Amino acid sequence: MSESVVGAGGRLVHALEQQLVALERVAQVIAVARTSLPAARQSGFWRGQAHAHYVAAVDAAATHLELAERQLGTAATHTRRAIASLAGRVG
Repeated sequence: MSESVVGAGGRLVHALEQQLVALERVAQVIAVARTSLPAARQSGFWRGQAHAHYVAAVDAAATHLELAERQLGTAATHTRRAIASLAGRVG
């Protein structure tokens, strides 16, 4: 392989490694946010329709955060595979 191809491959691996670190950081933030959600059903403050809307909002937030965690996990997995594939060709 030519030096320019190897250099470009090395830069790409480095960029993917940085992406992986960023994905892992965001995943940690999302995990903390999800585990920090209040127990919606145990809220003694809200009553009636306000309580129902509160519970629905907390449940929706939990659903969105869980989805974000799964998507970040998938992105991290694909990034690791790309790093391994490129590292095998470049290194």
